[in-house]
Amino acid sequence: MSFNKKESKALWWWLGFLTALFIFLVLIRQYSFDTHAYDLGIFDQGTWRYSRLEAPYSSIKEVNLLGDHFTLVLALAAPFYWIWNGPETLLVLQVLAIMSGAFPAYHLSRKYLKTNLCNYPPIFFTLFFGVQSALDFDFHTDTIAAAAFMWAVWAFEARYTARYLAFLGLALLCKETFPVYLSFWALYALITRWHEPRQRYMHAGLFLGGFGLFFIELNLLIPLVAGHPYYYTDYGELGHSMSEVVNNSLQDPGKLLNAFFGEPSKRELWLIFFISCGGALFFRPTLLLILIPNVIERFLNPSPLRWLVYYHYSVILTPFYTYAIILALATYERQNGRWGKFYLPKTLLKLGLAIILLLNAFVYAPLIRNGVTNIAYLFQDRSSVWEALRLIPPEASVLASDSLVPHLTHRETIATLLSPEVSQPDVITDYVIISLQVERNPIKQSQLADEVNRFRQRADYKLIYERNQNYIFCQIMPSALVE
Repeated sequence: MSFNKKESKALWWWLGFLTALFIFLVLIRQYSFDTHAYDLGIFDQGTWRYSRLEAPYSSIKEVNLLGDHFTLVLALAAPFYWIWNGPETLLVLQVLAIMSGAFPAYHLSRKYLKTNLCNYPPIFFTLFFGVQSALDFDFHTDTIAAAAFMWAVWAFEARYTARYLAFLGLALLCKETFPVYLSFWALYALITRWHEPRQRYMHAGLFLGGFGLFFIELNLLIPLVAGHPYYYTDYGELGHSMSEVVNNSLQDPGKLLNAFFGEPSKRELWLIFFISCGGALFFRPTLLLILIPNVIERFLNPSPLRWLVYYHYSVILTPFYTYAIILALATYERQNGRWGKFYLPKTLLKLGLAIILLLNAFVYAPLIRNGVTNIAYLFQDRSSVWEALRLIPPEASVLASDSLVPHLTHRETIATLLSPEVSQPDVITDYVIISLQVERNPIKQSQLADEVNRFRQRADYKLIYERNQNYIFCQIMPSALVE
């Protein structure tokens, strides 16, 4: 692929600036103690173990990561730990990966668009609220998958079959749910290229293969590694499997409607699904198929966190929304500024496109807003926190408060206080480190204060460090007191 220098110069500057900005913001999150055990600490410890040629076991979640989510792509990130051995590696790789998706978005838009509108889709890709929300919430392999799918869509349109299959394969390594996205994408491709026998057979195979791989990973591979059934298939009152969902929905359709639209946050998310791309999905209705796995994965889940605009759950939609934007703008150009019977002046179009970017970047996504807050926290005196972290020996087992965990994960045993999933109130570790100073949530800060008092009263631990609401407790060994 080669860039037209005149047309792409502004885009090069934009991508360079935004990549530097995003790297700066994610690193500021780490150094201002705004990253967490869930999920940066978990993925960092697993990738660190990969870099040591070990199984990706997480002591935070007490599971081999392949028995939790099938995230083989972490093994590809592990060699970078030989260059920089820290969670910052994952954060930076995540930014570079997702920003790379702007390049196929640009070349795809060059294929369809004849005016300077071809610069808009890659800009949309980088500012889409799903991208920014994912970058603002630690590290997730969903972001890698989003970039891989964008490259796959470009290769699909360019008819580079080998590269197309390779990028789809990379996306499949990111998580066990992405084979389903592959199946729905293949269904879209099957419909749009039904008239081409070779494409028809290939995408029919991908459609069936995606569902087959999904079944194998959920029912064979993950349970084999974890030693128990896959436990993310909980659909609340609709059941614990898709067969139960279908059966209960047929018996009581109201339950299904309530699952999709019953909560205000769900209705808000539905609205944002379409506003965030300016309704571009409706110009190629078959692309609405891609929403189906995301809606099922999120709306049928009983956890309210899945229904929110925030977190990483929307990033996988980025390549398909960008594709929809390209096709919609191509329709506009082809019809000389008309969408059906309605004429839209180019000035108004550009204003509308600018509003879409502003909504994605500053209204629906928190990365830039939170970055300003994190910069303020960064300039506060945190010397006692860093001093406390340096006192923890690298080989010691540690129980730590949430925001400290990502700074301590390169060890055999690291556990988190107030864990949202794994109950660890009586875990015995060499050290316990708690920071009330960097905890921003008042409720958690109060709970951590209770933990400090609890360890003060325990006969098997001794307080060895206390400064500016930062505490280190050391386990008292039977034969000696560890100072």
